[in-house]
Amino acid sequence: MLTIRAATLNDLPELAQFWQEKIVLQADSRYTTSVDRWVISATAWLGDARCVMLTAENDGRPVGYVVGWIQPMPGLAGDALGLITELALDAHSYQGGVGRALVEAVRAWYADRGITALAAWSSRRSPVEQAFWRSVGALEWMECLWIKS
Repeated sequence: MLTIRAATLNDLPELAQFWQEKIVLQADSRYTTSVDRWVISATAWLGDARCVMLTAENDGRPVGYVVGWIQPMPGLAGDALGLITELALDAHSYQGGVGRALVEAVRAWYADRGITALAAWSSRRSPVEQAFWRSVGALEWMECLWIKS
């Protein structure tokens, strides 16, 4: 049975594995963050009121997660934008409907806060991820360019 709930500190080591799998599948050498560093960062996210981190459980085992942030953007459909920065699923088995369930749950979290304008980060290197976001109604909006110093 699928359950969506707020992530906890105890979830982070397993969720970090989903994050790492996603980065490996994207084959993006610009990502240099280690799993340990991701866990440290995610620990801080759990205590940040601007952030939501939800996990999907199937039969009591984590199978995916989503991270969303409230981004101040005065004048853009209100004063804030809901920014989904991470969505990752366990890549070792089929997770039918889990991604959509996580997106619906994060949409509800934003709606509870009066935020209706949403955007999602998605790698150009992942056509599957791009197709997923389009399937839930996402449209191309802006080009985001990486500037590394």
